[in-house]
Amino acid sequence: MSQWSWAQPRMNASNFACDGHAAAAASLRCRPTTRLTPRVLVALAAVLCLAAGQQIPVSDTERAALDRISVQSLEANLAFIASDELKGRATPSPGLDTAAAYIAEQFRKAGLEPAGGDGYFQQAHRPKAKNIVGILHGSDPRLRNTCVVLSAHYDHLGVRNGRIYNGANDDGSGTVSVIEIARALASLNPRPKRTIVFAAFFGEELGMVGSRYYVQHPACPITATVADLNLEQLGRTDSSEGTRVASAALTGFDRTTIAQMMQQAGAATGISFYNDPGNSAAFFERSDNAPFARAGVPATTLAVAFDFPDYHQPGDTVSKIDFANMARVDRAVALGLLFVADSDQPPRWIRQAHPSFRRRSHSP
Repeated sequence: MSQWSWAQPRMNASNFACDGHAAAAASLRCRPTTRLTPRVLVALAAVLCLAAGQQIPVSDTERAALDRISVQSLEANLAFIASDELKGRATPSPGLDTAAAYIAEQFRKAGLEPAGGDGYFQQAHRPKAKNIVGILHGSDPRLRNTCVVLSAHYDHLGVRNGRIYNGANDDGSGTVSVIEIARALASLNPRPKRTIVFAAFFGEELGMVGSRYYVQHPACPITATVADLNLEQLGRTDSSEGTRVASAALTGFDRTTIAQMMQQAGAATGISFYNDPGNSAAFFERSDNAPFARAGVPATTLAVAFDFPDYHQPGDTVSKIDFANMARVDRAVALGLLFVADSDQPPRWIRQAHPSFRRRSHSP
């Protein structure tokens, strides 16, 4: 039995069309030479539904993969990443190195191929620290040479005045979500059409040093990178502006078409992805999506709470994480990532996007 409820009916060859597209769907079904596997049916329906602004169907195979995202696994990983033993994961520090080794091992267990240059490690020297990069190669002959990045930063503030800043929510929650989503999507057969790069960055707290290094040394060419979905602060529901449950905001919400695809994923999973008027624009340049955007890649950061009690304080601990809500949000993020990876039409900049970021489009 599924661990969570879906807002999406079972998908089959007779009901995959969106309203208003029945004729197009019927013409495809009636072609005797067209092989329509469940994944093909869903992909065709996704194109029609995106065009109509309606809910994208989800296959049983995809549901099973997303159900692999579990509260227990998130808890176990974050208990280590945000433990006192890692001393707050400052950049650079022995605790950060220990966290890097742990993340790399989780990528290996998930079945990702190493893509860091030194196994899973992408070593920088100033400061001396590592990004951790794993790759899930795409299955489509035409799209697999393009990629989408799922990222989070695994560093925090270290020890100050003798007190450990554990950074469970900022951004241990994003880090373990990247691990868990990688584990889920790596179980798919066939794999997503586009290649997916999973990255944990050092040095965000120093000014996005690790993500800037990655953009200069990408595992997948930046010109072939169709989007970066960056995860920040997904674990706390006690936002300073009120409780945030079954929802997440996107920075730069109206700058790219990523938000539309995430909202489709949210509709299928019961999660609201929304534009936070006070924060979505203000925080756009304050996390690891920004170096990608400056390089022309459509990019966003997803957060459950932009500000919360204990932000950048020693009280940001594992005990305050809402793991059940984080698992639900992670499933929706994973589905949105899958929509981006499987769509023939990659995300694009919107005409009214911020003028400081160069806009470009990708061919499939």
